[in-house]
Amino acid sequence: MTEKIAKILFDEDANIITIEGIGSNNLQIDYTGDIDFTNLVETLTVFIEENIFIKIENTDDLPKEGKISIVLETIIEIIKKYNESISTIESTGQVSLVNDDDDDLPF
Repeated sequence: MTEKIAKILFDEDANIITIEGIGSNNLQIDYTGDIDFTNLVETLTVFIEENIFIKIENTDDLPKEGKISIVLETIIEIIKKYNESISTIESTGQVSLVNDDDDDLPF
């Protein structure tokens, strides 16, 4: 399994989060209005076929309050779920489409 190291940077004045190290270009996410994670998800989708694991650097230095912290937590959670999928693919050879977290939903 190949590993890429992602570094998350943020500019609170410009309301932009930059993710370095996982694409050919840095990924930028603007969090002034509606937040669009499409570029991040598309990049990770390409990496699935190559079994690339993403390690995030410097998460201790990230803000813990406000809108930016929610966006950062979401980015980190997306990458964690992606890594879990890569681990599942490696161990079983297939993607699991079952989400056990939703077992208690009323519908």
